[in-house]
Amino acid sequence: MHTSDSAIGGFPVEIWDYIIDLIAADPSGWASGGYIPRCMLVCKTWVPRCRFHTSPFQKVTIRSAEELESYAVLLRTSPRRARSVQYLTIEPENVTNCRWVTLVPVRLPRLPDLYELRVSNIDFEQQDSCFSQLYSSFRCPKHIEGRCGGQWPRLTVSNLGSLKITTGLYCDNTRRASALGGRFKIRSQTMMKCKVEAALEELASFSHRDIHAPKLRKLYLSLARSDLIFREDDRRLWTNVVGWFRVHTLPFLRHVTVNLNNVTVSLCQGEWLPGLLTSLEDDLLKITMVEGESYAYVTRMLPFLASFRPRVVKLSLDPTLRFPTIAEGRSLDEVLSRFRTLVKCVFGADFARPREVSRCALETWHTLLPKCARKGLLERACDWDAFSCHFHNKLSASEDYRRLPLKEKVFVGFPPVLREDIWAELSATTIPPFWLTNAYHRLRNVALVEARNSATVQADAVVSEKTRHWVDEAVVFRVVAVYLTVTVDVKHSLPLLDVAGFMCMPRRLYFVQDEKTYFAEFYWLARTHLRPYLCDDSSLLEQHAAQIKTSLQSSEPELAKVLFEDLSIRPDTLCHAWLPRAFVNVLPDDGVTRVWDILFSDGVTVLLQTALAILVLCKPSLIAATSQSTAMEILLEPPKSLLPPLSENLLKVILSMKLVHDEVINNDNTRRCAEWKAVPLNGPASGSNHHHYTGRLQHDGVLESMRHPAWSGLTKERVRWIEDQYESIVKVAASNALERDPEAEQFLNHHSQVSLQRLLDLIRPYFSVVA
Repeated sequence: MHTSDSAIGGFPVEIWDYIIDLIAADPSGWASGGYIPRCMLVCKTWVPRCRFHTSPFQKVTIRSAEELESYAVLLRTSPRRARSVQYLTIEPENVTNCRWVTLVPVRLPRLPDLYELRVSNIDFEQQDSCFSQLYSSFRCPKHIEGRCGGQWPRLTVSNLGSLKITTGLYCDNTRRASALGGRFKIRSQTMMKCKVEAALEELASFSHRDIHAPKLRKLYLSLARSDLIFREDDRRLWTNVVGWFRVHTLPFLRHVTVNLNNVTVSLCQGEWLPGLLTSLEDDLLKITMVEGESYAYVTRMLPFLASFRPRVVKLSLDPTLRFPTIAEGRSLDEVLSRFRTLVKCVFGADFARPREVSRCALETWHTLLPKCARKGLLERACDWDAFSCHFHNKLSASEDYRRLPLKEKVFVGFPPVLREDIWAELSATTIPPFWLTNAYHRLRNVALVEARNSATVQADAVVSEKTRHWVDEAVVFRVVAVYLTVTVDVKHSLPLLDVAGFMCMPRRLYFVQDEKTYFAEFYWLARTHLRPYLCDDSSLLEQHAAQIKTSLQSSEPELAKVLFEDLSIRPDTLCHAWLPRAFVNVLPDDGVTRVWDILFSDGVTVLLQTALAILVLCKPSLIAATSQSTAMEILLEPPKSLLPPLSENLLKVILSMKLVHDEVINNDNTRRCAEWKAVPLNGPASGSNHHHYTGRLQHDGVLESMRHPAWSGLTKERVRWIEDQYESIVKVAASNALERDPEAEQFLNHHSQVSLQRLLDLIRPYFSVVA
């Protein structure tokens, strides 16, 4: 109910707004200056609605010939109007009556600031032959979508960004429409994306000769068909698809996707870095399947895609799709194993609607594809995520698994993304000890200068960077340099650099761990378990080598005789190559991570078991070896064909090895771990403890001017914190502080030697553990 105040001439304001809209929609009303500007002078209540029709346009959408005429007049009322249009969309409401689309560039005024033009839902057959020429007058990027029912269109459009064409046979589910005549021809110097929806028989002979687009990067083909039986048209299609990547007319083509109802095939070519013989990503062949009958078609299709030379094949399954049968798996295995350039096969599924499985999906694929598994093409470790394995993903979320103690989870397995956190918890470095991080912070630059002056360290760092090019060389360099600075009896060696490089390897996507955390975990591992193998005193290494020899003679006497007597291989030589580097660059990375999981949890016993396992697994090749050098090549870098294809199976073999007199090793592990756990009792182990000790210093009246020079003196002089050197450094630093600070001198005169001794006692715990 409207009051008299909101009504004009007896009509509500809404009625007048509707009348104004009708006036604005009449093209004749804009011919002589327009009626809308005159309506603005009638009443102030009409001004907002009139201003709505006269204000500048940023986005214009035309759906009919009538709207085209209205905008043609409206945009000419003011130059400001035409210049304000940035986005123009032409989308006919009736695709059977869209001849007027060709006239859009003629009827509209010049749009100088047009940023993007989109033309969709048009029929190319209704357009005039000068369609391409007229639309080339628009200088902005253009995106055109349309359909055709009789003849393939021939387009030559400038500044074309993307093109989508749909045929009548593709849209006709009854298959009554006739196939298009002629040939599809497209010419564009700027087109980067093209999508064609047609029937298989219409595009079977579609080749690179039909497209001349030097900047085309993505091509999508959606083909309608009633079945998935491999025919002659399929052979021509896939041969032409691979040929598109080998011609000079499409130099920037990187992605081709072909959708065949129940099978989608994507070919992605890696981009090469200019001037370097490497690419940003591997050439990828991705196949997505929906129905079980797709396996037979994919097996017939893959040989025609071998000339694409993919390095990675990714097979993605629909949630409702079953695993292939034994026969289907063997056929697929035979085809994939023949790809010469293939280095990895990845299998996954979208588990938005997960199916019930009682086995790891990776184990299932290893069973179905034995040849690919032996060639090392399959993943060796499960990722425990919903995409790759629903079994482990469901296990990690179960209540029974969550209740397991951490050390038991290490044996059962855990998601790889949690590995860094679990290692930190097992090494008690979840919050790195303050004395350790402070030492790293203060010694990093000094140690780095010394390390850079060493030609040996530099050369080894270059070798390590080539081995693991995804690891930050500078971080590894600093971690090793600081460790050598604070450790007296360990000298630089290539195994030490290998261990540090493997420790600093990123294990999470888009997540880089703090450098101090890397150093804390590396320092704990080297100090607690690997230090006896890295120092000059090799007595413990020789003891463990003798224990490995005794254990092998007990379990495999024939192999022990061949190695130690016939080939004259010394067990300590093998241990020098294996134990100091904790099998880094000896086993595959996934195998090393599983060994390190047990190493962090239970100590060096697993290293000796791993040495025995390598000897046993390489037994067939070692028995057949005719020389010591041949046997050493096998042992120093065991072939993947001799190792279990799954890292979990490798761990089971390692843990099944029995050591003779392993009680001594277990006791030694217990003692070393107890020593580390006792460290926080002698010095602050976290930030909170550090603040507690700092509070004690302040409570006892030790001034910052005396405390800070003591810290600085210790780090700048790079003293290895021997007791007598430590005390002398602190005394000199404190004396220098007294000369510069009258308040400190007055304090020391009042408390005599008690304050200096108290200073020594309070600062000593920060450094005594590093000695």
